Amino acid sequence: MAQRNIGGGAATLHHYQYSDWDASRRITSSRTVVSEADFHEFAQCGLRLYQALASYAEPALIQAASRLWKWLSTRSADRQLPTLKEVRSYYPEAYKGLSLTREEKRQVVVSGVRVCRRLYDLAVKHTVIQPVTCYQLPLARASVAGEYAIVRRIGQRAQPCIVRLQLGDIKKRETERQPDLINMVRWVHADRFSGLPGVKVLNWSVDLDCSWEESYCRVPTESMVGSVALSIGEERMFPTSGAFFAGMGSRC
Repeated sequence: MAQRNIGGGAATLHHYQYSDWDASRRITSSRTVVSEADFHEFAQCGLRLYQALASYAEPALIQAASRLWKWLSTRSADRQLPTLKEVRSYYPEAYKGLSLTREEKRQVVVSGVRVCRRLYDLAVKHTVIQPVTCYQLPLARASVAGEYAIVRRIGQRAQPCIVRLQLGDIKKRETERQPDLINMVRWVHADRFSGLPGVKVLNWSVDLDCSWEESYCRVPTESMVGSVALSIGEERMFPTSGAFFAGMGSRC
């Protein structure tokens, strides 16, 4: 595996040699693999790929919560759901080893009780169909890599949902925020490979008592993800229409 540094900064892209199926033909190429977080950041400004100062990092509280959720979703999928007390006992392990400033660590520790309860509620109220699992979504000669879990709410005829951990009041920000490329990439991958029709995205706030489900339409969502591939110098995998740019990331 070879590594290439773009623009002399700290962001490193990894290159793998392997054969893959590219929509309509079999290809062998040097495939660039970027994290879903970097993919989202590069979508905000295409120049970030070429003038990268550092790879994008999720907020410290989300990093700690994501590690805790990975452990909790695995236990829940194995039908070994821990108690809330056990979740709180494991929490220090979740942020152990993270590169945090003093202020970030203080925030992570102070918010620990709320984060543990929110993630415990997520596990108790939902059946974990798939624990947090790594994935790669091929985009022409590039792949986006990340991880996600899929859950279904207990006691309802609910659709399966991809879990996305968030901060703050998600519902209040819904009409204000831009399309979330991380959600879109995960949705495209799950829609294509999970075998679960009608999958949605569950945005779950780890610091407030709120959540929000999102539904995506296949054509505009795949077009959005495919068009971002152009900003990192890759071929477009998905079709786009003339009306696409007026409604990127629109929901059914």
